[in-house]
Amino acid sequence: MSAFEDIAALLEAIDGPGNFMTSGTVETTLPVVRLSGFGALPLPFSEPVRQLVLPHASAAPYGRGPDTLLDPDVRRCHQIDASHVELDPHLMERVRDIARAAAEGLGLEGPVDANLYKLLLYGAGDFFVPHRDTEKEPGMFATLIVALPGDFTGGELRIEHEGVEREVQLHAPPHELAWVAFYADCRHEVRPLTSGARAVLVFNLVRQHAPTAPLSLQPVVQALREPLARWAAGVGPDKLVFLLDHRYTPAELAWNRLKGRDQSTARALREAPPQDWHVYLALISLTEAWDAEEVAYRSRRHAWRGDYDDLQLYDQLEDVRVVASWVDRSGTPVERTAMGFSDEELIPEDGLHDAEPDVVSYHEATGNEGATLERTYRRAAVVLWPPSREASVVASGGLPGIVDALENTADPAFAAQLALAGLPDFSAPERHRRDADLAVEVRYLDALVRFELRWALLEALSRSVRSPATLVPPIARALAALPLGDAIACMLAVIDANDLEQAMDSAALVIASSDDRVSGPGALRLLEVLETPAGWWSFDAPKLATLICACGRVASGPAQLWQLTRRFPRRFAERDVLMATELLVEGGVCPDRWLRRVARHLAALPSEAPGPPSDHSRPGPTCACPDCVAVARFMADPELATFTWPTSEANRKHVIRECAGLDVQFSVIKSGSPHKLHCQKTSASFEKRRRLWHLQCRVRSLASGAVSAPG
Repeated sequence: MSAFEDIAALLEAIDGPGNFMTSGTVETTLPVVRLSGFGALPLPFSEPVRQLVLPHASAAPYGRGPDTLLDPDVRRCHQIDASHVELDPHLMERVRDIARAAAEGLGLEGPVDANLYKLLLYGAGDFFVPHRDTEKEPGMFATLIVALPGDFTGGELRIEHEGVEREVQLHAPPHELAWVAFYADCRHEVRPLTSGARAVLVFNLVRQHAPTAPLSLQPVVQALREPLARWAAGVGPDKLVFLLDHRYTPAELAWNRLKGRDQSTARALREAPPQDWHVYLALISLTEAWDAEEVAYRSRRHAWRGDYDDLQLYDQLEDVRVVASWVDRSGTPVERTAMGFSDEELIPEDGLHDAEPDVVSYHEATGNEGATLERTYRRAAVVLWPPSREASVVASGGLPGIVDALENTADPAFAAQLALAGLPDFSAPERHRRDADLAVEVRYLDALVRFELRWALLEALSRSVRSPATLVPPIARALAALPLGDAIACMLAVIDANDLEQAMDSAALVIASSDDRVSGPGALRLLEVLETPAGWWSFDAPKLATLICACGRVASGPAQLWQLTRRFPRRFAERDVLMATELLVEGGVCPDRWLRRVARHLAALPSEAPGPPSDHSRPGPTCACPDCVAVARFMADPELATFTWPTSEANRKHVIRECAGLDVQFSVIKSGSPHKLHCQKTSASFEKRRRLWHLQCRVRSLASGAVSAPG
């Protein structure tokens, strides 16, 4: 057999102490139970007594997630809180005897406390659908129910765990108390009472320090060591995830608080591996989402019970697996990054899919999305792996786990293993990367620099790295740590990956590079990217200022960038070019070669201010439709300043669209049918030319003397 099969067989053969439930009866005198504002509860309990007590009780709710709800289709009975219930000393002594017997039946040793939680009152027809109890106080591990003497039929308590079901009647003669105890994570149901009435005391069974039951596991421990060593030396999953039988909350997760057979299984797995292995208790979850279609009517009670057999499932939309809440071998909770797991790592492999889900939610179809069914499975597990696989296990948690480990180790060899185990993907556009993801990428690159892992830096930066502004400083630091040839290659790879869409980030990286031997080739590659004819991108003045500074890192850069501004006037508008130059000159960082280019350009332009239009004639639309022809005739008229005529809404929209950018503005006069379109000529083009001339004058003044300079 394989190592996996050997391990699974050994664990399957372990007999744990106790059972998931236990029950019995104890002899007693007629118990005395006093209720606040009522007095002693008449026993044996009966329907007339229940009717007398009901004014002092309230309808019992149930919990769904964080909510407490009332719904008689889910739970029907009444309750009295423990603060209003007093038990006589003799009854409390019997309860302590029952608690000791319950602990023994559940396979536990050590002191166990029974803390009263509620008094529940059931009448004919009362019930509670299948559910699980929550752990209501620290240390609670089980529920104890003690039935007071009474006359009733029905009301069976059905308890289920891992496919095994037990049924308890809770009937006893008047001089006895019937009781049942079960682990809190067991699914259980109260069937409807068919006649009479029943009163039960519900207790939380609590342990503060619960040692595992004395059980000789040495033969199993010894037998496990050989297949574990065989697995560690061979090829297989990086870690093993051993599912436990019971469910635990993070507060209850501890080696000395495990239930039933889990005690023995976990103890064997903790003791078998060598001391340098990583062995943890952890909580795992699997959440699946499916396309679903409802094929039958669903009642509210039917849906709450989680019975979704009448749904047709199609494509699986989601499969999210998480291991978290780590407790180490010594019993100390530790901080480890959450990670995923695969089916091949699970023992037993089908342990989750064959189990009943802990949470089931059905989302009905909406106008935009189809119906979906979500199922979440939660279990505790023992997770282990040898030290040789630590880097691979950490890497399986993704980049956050790798970065956490890199920052918490001083071992260069382990850091190299981590870097080798999982290089991140930097190729996603910035809009698809969250701020938290970018922050982790910054920490990753800085960690590689700290350990001088040049090969990892080269591999990471040559993988089509898109460098949003957040990553520019760490990439610049990484380039400085690489040999010259590698630094140049990485600089070019980053600029190519950024392409025209992120040209500004490439420019920022060129500027941030401290070595001209690296930034120079980067500037030339950036110019090649800027030559790309495709794309709708345009650069405003601040962005152009950054491009000018970056291209100034190489001697020919300003001249080449200037030629690009002439070739692509829509990408590099004259106004933005001059405003960028003004910003750089005023900041004292304008490259001289660029300033001289601008100065020569301005010297060739007329120095006189543009004059206003001499009359009302303006360029008009070129469309040949009747409405546009009428507007063009109006625009060419040197005398007319306004023009109004009735036309349909579609024609009005068409004319306005055809006249975009012309010296005319429109308004609609909403009188008559159709409405009228009113046109008024403007001097927008003249105002734009005048603003540009003023800008040219300012830059010409700033650049004075640059024309005659050499170069």
